[in-house]
Order: sequence, then structure tokens, then C-alpha cells
Amino acid sequence: MAGNEKILDSRRIARNTLILYGRTLIIMLVGLYTSRVNLDSLGVENFGIYNVVGGMVAMVASLKADFMRLIGYCNSPCFP
Repeated sequence: MAGNEKILDSRRIARNTLILYGRTLIIMLVGLYTSRVNLDSLGVENFGIYNVVGGMVAMVASLKADFMRLIGYCNSPCFP
């Protein structure tokens, strides 16, 4: 690879990294704002219930993804 192409690749990587950092910052700010709005609209008790249910849904979704990965691994021809 020529030296000029390495510089262009480095700039592209740096630009994409900055874009991803900006995206992460925006998502974090939106999440903080929406949690405040949810707390104001639901109240403390219902907001806690909302968080518990959301945590359970996230846990089940994660377990489902892990289980599907395991099934795919076990059904592969490489599995002894």
C-alpha cells in the first residue's frame, strides 16, 4: 500500500471514530432526557416498575440471543 493510501485510511478511521463518539454522546443525552420525562410522567413507583420490567425484557432478549447462538453452534458440521 502506498504512503498516500495509508494517510487516507488513517483519516477515514479518525473521522469515523469521531462520528461514532458524537453518535454515542447524542444517544446518551437523549436517553437521559427521556428517562427524566418518563420519571415525571410515571411517578417514582411506576418508574421503578417500568425499569424492572425493562430489565427483565433485556435479560430475556440476551438469553434468547445466547441460546440461538448455541443452537447454531451445535448444529454446525464442526461440532464433534
